Amino acid sequence: MHCLKYQAIIASDGIISHLYRPVEGRIHDSAVWTKSGMSEILDAHAYAPDGSPLQVYGDPAYGINEHLISPFGGAFISYHEREWNKSMSRVRIVVEWCFKEVLQLFSALDFTRTQRLLVSPIGLQYSVSVLLYNAHVCLHNPQIPQYFAQDNHLDLPIPLDESAEDQPVLLKPPTLEEYFHFQN
Repeated sequence: MHCLKYQAIIASDGIISHLYRPVEGRIHDSAVWTKSGMSEILDAHAYAPDGSPLQVYGDPAYGINEHLISPFGGAFISYHEREWNKSMSRVRIVVEWCFKEVLQLFSALDFTRTQRLLVSPIGLQYSVSVLLYNAHVCLHNPQIPQYFAQDNHLDLPIPLDESAEDQPVLLKPPTLEEYFHFQN
């Protein structure tokens, strides 16, 4: 069976802010990271207003640099390093949720009898599905910002029944107009 994989960055508002094209499943994650050019993009643009670097939490295969952090590795890590790994693994699961939700919203992507590598435009179909998934996030109160707020990752409690308008800016998805850059 042939397999494709994607590299994605998920923002705290639930938007898939970066999706790197499909690559063969056998290509190592660190090679995909290098091919994507994301490191150079982050070096050029990922800084807070005070000039400090913004960071992406990634798979251990990606390594560590100014803009990329990953779990502590090795057989002998401290208690605090283990606790940090445990806490961050709960954040990393969000990426898997997004992949799952894209397949739930667009179930035809998960129907292997119609998905033929080099015959079907699988990469294009998935990319369009991610674009529409992001539009869905803009229109609905997504699970991801609620998770971040309720799990106290940001120490900003938000009840599940509150509307997206009441969420902190960091957790609030853009409007559909903002996402698609509609001009009035």
